[in-house]
Amino acid sequence: MRVYPDCILCLVRFTLDTARKATPNRDLLQEISLEGLRIILHHGFAAMPPQIAQAINKMIKERTGINDPYQKDKKDHNHLAMRLYPSLKDEIRVTPDPLRTALKASAGGNRIDSIFLDEEVDLRGAIQRSLTEDFAIEHYEELKEAFRDASTLLFLGDNAGEIVFDKILIEEIKGIYRQLKVIYVVKGGPIINDATMEDAQEVGMEEVAEVISNGDDTPGTILAQCSAEMRELFQESDMVIVKGQGNFETLEEEKRDGIFFSLQIKCPVIAQHIGAQIGDLALYRIPS
Repeated sequence: MRVYPDCILCLVRFTLDTARKATPNRDLLQEISLEGLRIILHHGFAAMPPQIAQAINKMIKERTGINDPYQKDKKDHNHLAMRLYPSLKDEIRVTPDPLRTALKASAGGNRIDSIFLDEEVDLRGAIQRSLTEDFAIEHYEELKEAFRDASTLLFLGDNAGEIVFDKILIEEIKGIYRQLKVIYVVKGGPIINDATMEDAQEVGMEEVAEVISNGDDTPGTILAQCSAEMRELFQESDMVIVKGQGNFETLEEEKRDGIFFSLQIKCPVIAQHIGAQIGDLALYRIPS
C-alpha cells in the first residue's frame, strides 16, 4: 500500500515521537524534525509508509546515537502482558469457541502501540473489550479450513507485549491442529515498539513456536529486504498469519494464497482501504 496524503501527518508525528524518546535536546529535535520532512518529501507518494518510517528511524539513530528509543516501553509492555497471561489463558479456555476468542485477544493485543496509546495503558480493559466485540471483517471459517489442510504456519508478529497474546493464540491453534509446525517471525532490529528476538525470548515464545528474525528493521515486512530464510519461508509455508497495520501495508499486495491479516484498524486510510471503521478488529483474507 502506497502513501496517502493522510499518511504524511502520521509520519511527521512518528518523527517527533521517536525523536523525543531519544533526546530532550531542543536544537537536535528541530534538526531531526526538518530532516524527517526532507525524507518524507524525498520518498513522496511512491513508497510504502513503513519504508519512509524506516528511513526516518535510521536518521534518528544516527543523529542521537540511541539505537532503541522504545526499549523501556517494550519491556514494560512485555512484563504487563505476561502478568495477564495465566488468567487470560484460563478465561479463553472456558469460552464456547476458545480459538475464536484467542484470535480476538491476539488482534486486540495490537492495541499495544506506543505511537497510538498513552503511556498509561489499561491493557486488561483493552483486552477484555476485544474478547466481547466481534471482528468487523471476519474470515474465520476460511482460516479454520486453511488450518485443517496446512502443515506449516508462518506467523508474523508485530509489537512487543502483543506477542504474549499471540503466544496464547498459538497454544490454542496447536491444541487443535496438532500437525501444524508454527514459525514465529520478529524484526531483525529495533524499530518503534516492534518485537525483536529479545522480546520473543523475554515472553518465552520459543516454548510454542520456532522463532526467527526476518533480518530487517522495517516497521512492516518488505520481502525484498528480508533474509533469504524469511523469503523462502514466506513462499513455501502453507499459510501465513500477519499481525498489525505495518505488516498489512507492506504485504497486502502479495497475491499468494493462504495469507490472513489480523489487526486493529488505527487510521482512516486503512479503514477506507478495507471497508471498516477506526478501532475495529479485522481478521481479513485478501480475495485471490
